[in-house]
Amino acid sequence: MAMGYSKLIYKVTTRCPTRVERRLQNSHWSRTYCSSVNVYHCIRDERDNLVATCNKPVQIPLGNYPIYLHRSDKIHYERCPKHLYQPFPVWSYEISDCEYEKSSCNGIGQILCGNGNTTADSTCGCDYKKGYVINSQTKCCSPSRLEECYCQYHTCENNLQELDADFKCINKCMDGYERSPQNICEQISDTAKSKPSRDVSTTFEPILLPGSFSKPIVYREHRLINDPEVYNEEYDIRSFRLLTAAANGNLDEMRRLRYEDYIDMDVVDINSRSALHLAACEGQNDVLNYIFRHNFCFLEAKDRWNRSAEDDTKWHQKHRQYKKEARDEDYEETLFILKTYKNKNINKQRKEPFKERKTLQLLTAARKGDLRTIKRLRELGTDMDLANYSGQTALHAAVEMGMEEIVDYLIKECEVSPFVRWRGKRPLDIVLAHGKHEKKKFVGKLQSYISDLLEFKAEEKVHKVKPSEEYMIVRLLSCASRGDIKQMKLFKAQGYTMDLKNYDSQTALHIAVIENQEEIVEFLLQECNQIDIGKTHKDRRVRLSIAVKLLISVEYSYKPYIRNKVSFKCGDCL
Repeated sequence: MAMGYSKLIYKVTTRCPTRVERRLQNSHWSRTYCSSVNVYHCIRDERDNLVATCNKPVQIPLGNYPIYLHRSDKIHYERCPKHLYQPFPVWSYEISDCEYEKSSCNGIGQILCGNGNTTADSTCGCDYKKGYVINSQTKCCSPSRLEECYCQYHTCENNLQELDADFKCINKCMDGYERSPQNICEQISDTAKSKPSRDVSTTFEPILLPGSFSKPIVYREHRLINDPEVYNEEYDIRSFRLLTAAANGNLDEMRRLRYEDYIDMDVVDINSRSALHLAACEGQNDVLNYIFRHNFCFLEAKDRWNRSAEDDTKWHQKHRQYKKEARDEDYEETLFILKTYKNKNINKQRKEPFKERKTLQLLTAARKGDLRTIKRLRELGTDMDLANYSGQTALHAAVEMGMEEIVDYLIKECEVSPFVRWRGKRPLDIVLAHGKHEKKKFVGKLQSYISDLLEFKAEEKVHKVKPSEEYMIVRLLSCASRGDIKQMKLFKAQGYTMDLKNYDSQTALHIAVIENQEEIVEFLLQECNQIDIGKTHKDRRVRLSIAVKLLISVEYSYKPYIRNKVSFKCGDCL
């Protein structure tokens, strides 16, 4: 083993070791060639070849990457190439190239504002000439620094108006003229006139079918999201796609969702698990680097089990039953990535999640008795069953504040689920526990509403087109969480596959048990014949088989178990 510095090992022809491979105590490289892991370097030389060398580490300033000089046999550094940047200093043994790729500004409506530099990302703006406005307080922003750096299509109220460079509607220029960035109508040159026009609402991507070598004959259509400010089922679907892509390591899908669907990249599911949690526990290290490179998620965010992404990775490393092919090296590399970014103290600017903002708007209107706002939100297509992180729905809020008109509207027109628990109580429980006479009038209404839902019988065959699998999964899990027994019965009548599972291997039965929705559990076990699933199928976290063995008996005596709120303990976990 070499005990000193300054030793060229050999020209690297394949790849450099990963950060974890360099730092592992039993690393082949440090054990065989160098005195320590901090001495071993795998970097580029002045000929742009990858070389391995034992050399004294040096501090690399931000905006640079290390380089080996053959003449002096020392480590130096050079500026990052145009498409990369390095926003913080590193040691020469930590990287081989600049780590961060500049944003391409190729999202819908986006144009390049600035190329950035070796220490900062590119900035993107919006093409006002095609009707796009920026969702930011500035004309240009960096997608890696500001999550809401995207473009929206905007239509002026008057057809004789168009957007100017400040994204304001003003009178259109005459035919043959276009508006410049200085808001001056300038004559269109002959070159510009010859450019083909593009539909601002729909674009088409050509796809070559197998065996076709000339003209593309199939087109994939990309549609804009008309109103990203409404939280509805479509937002849940896009959230599911994002989390599935993170778990499967599908970077292309994550980029598409980022640029086309205007989704919160730090969105969480029913179990408060984000893309960061799923990528970490699945060892999707490319996804992790992508998340951190663009500062999408909170590193210390906790899930339902009060675990961060780092805690979740350590838990999966200890319990490998879910992913048997996983190796220690995979988990070590994931943990090293998480630790590296944690030490760099790259913190995402905290903002209120989109779902929480929309939920607060709905709950505030219910508390104040603002029926006009409630109706407007429903007309916009808002999910009226929205609940905050503690489980409070608009029905809880209206009942608690004694807003009879709101309660009637939510029950009769919106059919908000009365089975959701807020701090362990359903809306009916709040009324019964309150004691005030003026609120006792809600008891009969809620009891009658609950009774109607439980006694509802869906037709045996409902003639309706069966949706895609991802829609079925999202709807089933959402209804199981809310205890929406009427919708669950309708889904079964429509031919839904009732035992579909998500990226965490959770079915509707798992969610219903975790959320203490005893009516859903009873329906799935009895009407959907899922007793075998309850006995054998395990999700990523909870041993449902243990829970259901405690719940199931000949007389289906699991109801008292759930109603007594016997929660899962550590013994129920894998």
